[in-house]
Amino acid sequence: MICENVFCVYNHNNRCIVNEPELDIMGMCRACVYVEPDAEYIKCLKIKMLKNWGDDDLAEIYYKDKKAPPDTPNSAPTLCD
Repeated sequence: MICENVFCVYNHNNRCIVNEPELDIMGMCRACVYVEPDAEYIKCLKIKMLKNWGDDDLAEIYYKDKKAPPDTPNSAPTLCD
């Protein structure tokens, strides 16, 4: 079955990977489970979107609250890098 919900854990390449998905009366999948990003990742995405829209001043508000990454040369990049 085609799935357009990119936030559902069962969506893979726009296809539902549940064997027999059921839809409710509104056409919503009953098996849908939403991905729950952590607060730090959401903050990163907000900063990225604000900067893309040219709102650097508003993005700076989130930068002030954002924890600095560890200052080690072997640290892995974060999801927002």
